[in-house]
Amino acid sequence: MFQNYIVDYDKHLSGRQLLRLTKPLNETLWLHLLRETKGAEISRDLGMNITAVTEVKNMLDLEREETVWNYVRRYAVQEAKAET
Repeated sequence: MFQNYIVDYDKHLSGRQLLRLTKPLNETLWLHLLRETKGAEISRDLGMNITAVTEVKNMLDLEREETVWNYVRRYAVQEAKAET
């Protein structure tokens, strides 16, 4: 059975919309864990900077940057350069 979806690229998906899209694909999928894992992966790869914030925000379709900074603060590895 195929379903059609209308996507408005100017608006973010709600949690309910995400559930409706993903539950038919996998009944046991836990969206929070999926977002947490992907946000952590990007943050670890890019570090604690604005690029990581932008990438996490776009990948997870998050509306607020404050939410994104939570992922980056939890998982990003900050690098300190040694003075010579």
